[in-house]
Amino acid sequence: MALSVSRRSLLAAAAVPVAAWRAPARPWPREVLAFYYGWWGPAATSGARRHWGEARPDGAGVTGARHSPQRGLYDSLNASDVAWQIAQARAAGISGFVASWWGRGCYEDANLELLLRAAAGSPFRVCAYYETSGDGPREGEAAAARITADLDWLARRHMTSPAWLTVEGRPVLFVFDRVCDQVEPLVLAAAVRRLRAAGGPRLFVIGPATYPETRAARAPWFDALHAYSILPDVYDVGMWGLADAAGRRYRREVAAAGRGLACVPVSPGYDDRGVEDRPGRRPVLKRRDGATYRALWDAAIRAGPDWVLITSWNEWHEATEIEPSVENGGRELATTREMVRRFRTA
Repeated sequence: MALSVSRRSLLAAAAVPVAAWRAPARPWPREVLAFYYGWWGPAATSGARRHWGEARPDGAGVTGARHSPQRGLYDSLNASDVAWQIAQARAAGISGFVASWWGRGCYEDANLELLLRAAAGSPFRVCAYYETSGDGPREGEAAAARITADLDWLARRHMTSPAWLTVEGRPVLFVFDRVCDQVEPLVLAAAVRRLRAAGGPRLFVIGPATYPETRAARAPWFDALHAYSILPDVYDVGMWGLADAAGRRYRREVAAAGRGLACVPVSPGYDDRGVEDRPGRRPVLKRRDGATYRALWDAAIRAGPDWVLITSWNEWHEATEIEPSVENGGRELATTREMVRRFRTA
């Protein structure tokens, strides 16, 4: 999931000294969710948004000699693979997946159904990450109708599952930044109201605010906001400044949420230089043998959010995965298990 490489100043908001910060009491139950991608399949698989491609002996990119799933390359439409992923996530303390979703009947739509089936009867929860509103006008009746049709599909086919993530009985839907580039937030809000007026569920919609300057304009249209990543804040600060830069961002996110739901993202690293359609200088967040992930988790726990969002379970193209790999084994899952215990008891 590509992020802008534009540098955002770390001095855009006043820093809160770590020693002076006290995480506020929060009214929401704590959750740990991981962004999940159900688009993996063989190169010849019709409809797969991503595929593993050819192994690269230099180790770069997806399915390099070491940068590949420890368990082997899998198909996101294989029920046993999906069930194994949920079992691994649950064992690490993760309470749910936010599953990438690209429209009615897409490859990821079939994966979403498998996720919900696999999670049925367990405390594990699943919801959709609405990635695109599709091609069409940005405003007006046609745009609202297009999104309403998407939401109606999700509501009828998936949100009725007892495994769907809810907040106060309302089905949760995450919205990615791309959607707000395609349509105005008011169009999204109109579609949500239409769904409800037609007898559909009252959604709890968590909108995008990866860049803090978008928060004020988007906040009125969503029930809560989230950042997919804080990469622009931390990728070039060096290990010495990582915890401080992340802590400032996380505290701002919690403060901006007020008494509303506060979400912050953590990630083990980021490196998309192996993706062919992303030329030029790219931001890289090195894993540093797991130290980066631990530092971001530590800063997140200190900030005291309601939900921690892990970016990601398996976005292998951007090297943000915590799914066990040939290169790192189960190191990130072990860290997740430790940090989730700390977070839930902090």
